[in-house]
Amino acid sequence: MADLQTIKAPIKAEMDEFQPFFRNFLRSGTRLLDLLLFYVQKQKGKQIRPMLVFLTAKLYGTVKTQQGLTLIPLSVYLDENGRCKVELGLCRGKKNYDKRESEAKRAAERKMDKAIKASRNR
Repeated sequence: MADLQTIKAPIKAEMDEFQPFFRNFLRSGTRLLDLLLFYVQKQKGKQIRPMLVFLTAKLYGTVKTQQGLTLIPLSVYLDENGRCKVELGLCRGKKNYDKRESEAKRAAERKMDKAIKASRNR
């Protein structure tokens, strides 16, 4: 764990600010689910992505806290020594009108597929 603490040292303030937000995000209002999510939070495995975001932001300057952004791996390179290099991208999710458009396209495709299957069965 000393290695993890060394990694987290430059972003301690950001991680401390992130903790209450993360805890609040994991609340569901259902007792059993809250208990399970407590153990998920306790394992600290779900904090790797925020750590990567904060560390990457520190590399490029200051850390800006914004909701609605996602860190995604664009490519992964492995060398012969077992080390890896990950190219990361920061993206924003779809807007509601984009989601409605995508859903309408999927519904139209399902309807066409259903009609094609029905015509084959005649």
